Amino acid sequence: MSEKEVKAKEETEPDLRMFMIAGVIDEETVGGVFGWIIELIEKDRNKPASLYINSMGGSGSDALAIYDFIKNCDIEIDTHALGSCQSAALIVLQAGKKRYAHRYTNFMWHSGRGKISEYTKAVDIAAYSEWVARSNRDGDEVLRRHTKIPRKIMKQAEMQDMFFDAKQALAWGVCDEIIGGK
Repeated sequence: MSEKEVKAKEETEPDLRMFMIAGVIDEETVGGVFGWIIELIEKDRNKPASLYINSMGGSGSDALAIYDFIKNCDIEIDTHALGSCQSAALIVLQAGKKRYAHRYTNFMWHSGRGKISEYTKAVDIAAYSEWVARSNRDGDEVLRRHTKIPRKIMKQAEMQDMFFDAKQALAWGVCDEIIGGK
């Protein structure tokens, strides 16, 4: 492609510096976010970007991978929670330079539970249990580092799902600002 063709293409295609996680956070989500960030770095690492999150959660390991990648990339990325920001999605939200919650977002935090099936060998259950506990500690550490969620609430979340709204998210430092509505 000639320089003139590249310039014409850049002028006609919008520079999308936005990405949305909609649905379950899994390996496919990680690949999509990583690809988007790499593309942003190649285009212009000095322009900020926004990651929108509407997710009821998913894999804690995949959420931590996205968190680490965003925190260690050369681009300023703000995160926006809208709709649902639950479980693993709450970890991803914390990666933002600036973290926004939209007015009617609902939040939830809990301890990861992992999945053991009838095919899981007895010998693997102890190792699997340790892995789930370590993943829970990692997720809790991210929230403790970035938020002011009371220890009592974090402890309760080990036993049951803890739901809260955007106003509570702001009070606890889960987000920096609420967008929309009064």
